Amino acid sequence: MQALGQNDNQFFSQGSDILSSFPHSSKGLASVIAVLYVIGFLIPSSQLFLALIPGYTIPPHFYLWNIITAGYFELSIISTIISIGAILIFGKYLEPIWGAKEFLKFIAIVNALSGLATFLLMIFLYYLLGDDELWFNSRLCGFSSAIAGFTVAIKQLIPEQEIKLFGAFSLRAKNLPGLLILINLLFFALGFPSESLPFTIFGVSFAWVYLRFFQVKSDVVGDMSESFSFASFFPEPLQPAAKVVSNIVYPIAKIASCGFLSSTSSSQSNNSTAGPDSMDSERRRARALRSLDQRLQQTVTPSQTDVSPKLSREIPEV
Repeated sequence: MQALGQNDNQFFSQGSDILSSFPHSSKGLASVIAVLYVIGFLIPSSQLFLALIPGYTIPPHFYLWNIITAGYFELSIISTIISIGAILIFGKYLEPIWGAKEFLKFIAIVNALSGLATFLLMIFLYYLLGDDELWFNSRLCGFSSAIAGFTVAIKQLIPEQEIKLFGAFSLRAKNLPGLLILINLLFFALGFPSESLPFTIFGVSFAWVYLRFFQVKSDVVGDMSESFSFASFFPEPLQPAAKVVSNIVYPIAKIASCGFLSSTSSSQSNNSTAGPDSMDSERRRARALRSLDQRLQQTVTPSQTDVSPKLSREIPEV
């Protein structure tokens, strides 16, 4: 009995150590998603307020806030667990690099813009198809837009890093956003519920726009490197066509980003625009890798100090 009690104490101690290794902001956001799920489960009528239902977003109900809350609300326990796990895993590596404020800002921007774009898409589909089921019975929600945004951020920081998935196979980080969209499209084609499909697609899109043109970090604004171009999200045979689209969008986004920069302090703007874009993005990636190495070294036990530098940069299995 005494040995059993000691094992229990050791188990809870290890669990506490693991939980304490995650940043506070990530744990706080994970708690928000868990609480919203419990509310939706115990009070089913609250789904009308929390999920994005286009017919309730407009007057006479005018639940405009569901454009925001939908990005943090899950309908099933499985999707809730996946979302919480994604927050903790991605947050453990992105938050130390970006800082808590930038990490939460990124999530808020991607979720809000994805919710708004999904709402506008539903309006378009409703007037195109005239389907009342689409207008009043669609419960669009999920943290998938932010998860999709996390994969874009990983692609930006370590595009060539090999990441193991479920211990079965590995792929490069730069292929994560495309794989996530492909999986969602596959489930949609097989007739599975697709509440998160538009959030995923818009999440990848808005995360890339923000990180490419608007994110301010140290003396760097955006990331103009070729490895993070719009075309890099597509297979090589499709990249020429994607470059045609990006050549149209790029001037518009660049003008918008210049307007955004004018609202920052003059010293920050001067520093962020100095030097070629490619050199800025390389400095940014180097700083990110240094921060990631430091973070990983803090979690290495004394018996693991002989691990090679190459292995110390690997991301844990997803």
